[in-house]
Amino acid sequence: MPPILFDLNDADQYLETTARELEAIGLHEVAARERARKSGQLSEARHASQHTIIRDKSKDGDSVLIQDPSANKFEPRWFGPFTVRASYPDFDAYQLAFPSGQLYPTRIHSDMLKLAKLERPTTELWYYKSYGATNSRTTNRAHAPLPPVDHP
Repeated sequence: MPPILFDLNDADQYLETTARELEAIGLHEVAARERARKSGQLSEARHASQHTIIRDKSKDGDSVLIQDPSANKFEPRWFGPFTVRASYPDFDAYQLAFPSGQLYPTRIHSDMLKLAKLERPTTELWYYKSYGATNSRTTNRAHAPLPPVDHP
């Protein structure tokens, strides 16, 4: 809006001009708030579409691999395959069983599992890390014996 020249002695003209300027500022403020609201909604929608949680729900009988978070440089990151025996959707966890049928000692959260793509059922583990050993050279044995576990 270009500046309006007026006589400073005329108070009515000054008040009228000031009122028009304030009204124009108010309209600009309302428009700016509306643009900010729309921008926020678009940003929220974009974030929601990029960060959706997709859970790969495993069913009973599926073969899965367990992630090994402590795997070193040349060790496999996944071990298994295990068979899903039971699911606990409230906790997003699964009870697994070894190929021999023995239950895995603990329930595993779904973040630590991925579906194993098997051509045919297997009777032994591809890899299993024995956590009880103290020597690092003996910790990476395939088919390490497991302690007996009683589950109800």
